[in-house]
Amino acid sequence: MGKNWSYGLEIVLSGAKNILKWLITLGTVTISVQGQQKTATLIRSMIDEVSEERLSSHVMNLQIAGGYWSRVNFTPGNDSSVAYVRNVFESLSPSISVQLDTFFILEAANPYNSKPLFNVVATIPGKTDPSKEFIVGAHIDCSASLMGDSAWKGGWLTIRAPGADDNASGVAAMLELARVFSSSFLGFQNEYTIKFIAFGAEESGPAYPASLHGSAHYVAKARERADQILGMVNLDMLGYNHDVLYSDIEADSNSGWLAHAAREANDFYSIGLTIAQPPFTAGAGSDHSSFWASGFPAILLIENYPPWQSTSSFHANPHYHRSSDTLGNLNADLIRRFAQVGVGLIASLASPGSATHVEQRARENRGNFRLFQNFPNPFNANTFIQFETPDDGFVGVRILTIVGKEITTLLNTKLPKGIHTLTWESGNFPSGIYFCVIANGFKREVIKLVLVK
Repeated sequence: MGKNWSYGLEIVLSGAKNILKWLITLGTVTISVQGQQKTATLIRSMIDEVSEERLSSHVMNLQIAGGYWSRVNFTPGNDSSVAYVRNVFESLSPSISVQLDTFFILEAANPYNSKPLFNVVATIPGKTDPSKEFIVGAHIDCSASLMGDSAWKGGWLTIRAPGADDNASGVAAMLELARVFSSSFLGFQNEYTIKFIAFGAEESGPAYPASLHGSAHYVAKARERADQILGMVNLDMLGYNHDVLYSDIEADSNSGWLAHAAREANDFYSIGLTIAQPPFTAGAGSDHSSFWASGFPAILLIENYPPWQSTSSFHANPHYHRSSDTLGNLNADLIRRFAQVGVGLIASLASPGSATHVEQRARENRGNFRLFQNFPNPFNANTFIQFETPDDGFVGVRILTIVGKEITTLLNTKLPKGIHTLTWESGNFPSGIYFCVIANGFKREVIKLVLVK
């Protein structure tokens, strides 16, 4: 554990002591200073487990999958990369189930319109609320479209297209997240289901129109199943930048809270990326936009968007969609930090220590004292908070940030028993995750609120 991070955590916990004491409870569902520190320490150990060596090994194996220097769709190298990702997932832990999600590009030229392509889906079921899920995605295919029309359109079946940055780097980070979250040694207990998806056919190609075929197929099926997708994190092009340890974030109006949570994870755990500040842009062009189209919150973590433009933090990638996109041109430390932010973000959102709990369990242990989920959630300008008290008495209702800092008191007075409703007007507070804490004597309840502006 790094000294700087330990000192930072000590300051947060010490400075918030008078706030966090509200989270102490005698029931079986507890959120305390000690509990929060324990969760933060576990997440820190998960972040530290991310291996630069493993990430580089995955990129190497993917850029030459099956001995082919290409993962272009409908090629043997693409088939080999699907097999590689599937084998890695299956080797991790019995807690992970792995499936191939088959789809076809019916608009593709014959015979490719009848050749199957695949999304590789690995699932770690949630321990208390498996019906809700977070998704970590990265596209498995690649392109060499900038090698010139003649070379690409005429020779795409055999062209050298290692795709190390675009997007073996994102797939490698996703595989490393799956390893960390499934590790029995680390012992993370995710409240919600976590899915890791290697999407096929993100890139367009000479044999077929458009792009994003794999993610569009998956999202359409998710809507048919009425999947409760709480958020999706897309990892695409994470490793070229040698100048600044920088991460861009793309987020639409429904996903700003997720972008803020990524920034908070980076800052709280001192990961060391410089992350784009709000207002966030909503650049499409990768698999996150398939989720946006269906109303699911999603963000893109990328070294720069678009990657062919230079900024003060990024020199345009000269290897983008070219045969020179190899591991030797990448910054492995940058990929590692991207993966660490992904670990911190998903662990913070899916952890039972993040101040979420099962309502039924709370009822069994606390009689009729309960705090209902706010509505709407996510919300924009204001949200309604309803709670029930079993008897007369003083009640306090406070709003905290994700790291336990109190920002407002909604109520602190004596109330009769019964059901009561409050309104929280978000005012100038930024998008992000907040906690609502209600106290009635020695009884405490907490819910998570998601503010989106």
